[in-house]
Amino acid sequence: MAFTVGETPNLISRRLDSGVYYLTLLKPTRAAVDEWTARVEEIWTLHNETRQPIAVLVDNEQAFNLPISYAFQQGLPLARRFSNLPKGRTALVSDDAVMTSVVNSFLQLMPIRVEVRFFRTSEHARALAWLEELLVP
Repeated sequence: MAFTVGETPNLISRRLDSGVYYLTLLKPTRAAVDEWTARVEEIWTLHNETRQPIAVLVDNEQAFNLPISYAFQQGLPLARRFSNLPKGRTALVSDDAVMTSVVNSFLQLMPIRVEVRFFRTSEHARALAWLEELLVP
């Protein structure tokens, strides 16, 4: 399975030269969550096969008020299916403190071994540097 690079009205998905996957949610909709989930499934499938470290930046600054419960309904079965992923990091970029708190609580319940950190939108460079540390041989 390949990683889909591109832009839709809901999501921008790209892979940086450093190897970091960069997902930008554009709308706070179920359709955006569905597209995001499909990209995560592609990433996890690829890395489950190659066993290479996973680094993902999720930029949520344009999509406040995501349907969080729906996102976790979609994400939990996926996390269970990929519970033996190689080492990974995810940087979540958002200035929405309430959403960050709720997401952090739900992530504690997810059966995945991916380290997650939250960054403010002004900290993109710091988020990328943290992710790229994992990918340096």
